[in-house]
Amino acid sequence: MSGISRPDDPTDRLMTVAEVAKFLHFSRDKVYRMVKKGEISCVHAGTRSLRFKKQQIQEWLEKYNPDLPKPVSTI
Repeated sequence: MSGISRPDDPTDRLMTVAEVAKFLHFSRDKVYRMVKKGEISCVHAGTRSLRFKKQQIQEWLEKYNPDLPKPVSTI
């Protein structure tokens, strides 16, 4: 069934700033700067929280670092 995501699909989950920073090996401040510059997209969860779609982060990583192996994550 295309277009329907499974609840257990790890690429469909939302990540916090801290999780994205850990996943990319960046500081949290770097992640915030990237959002402010429009380099990565996020979803606003409430007034002060940001969330990121894991699949979009993986796609960004592959786009800007095509020589890197695909990330393996337990996040």
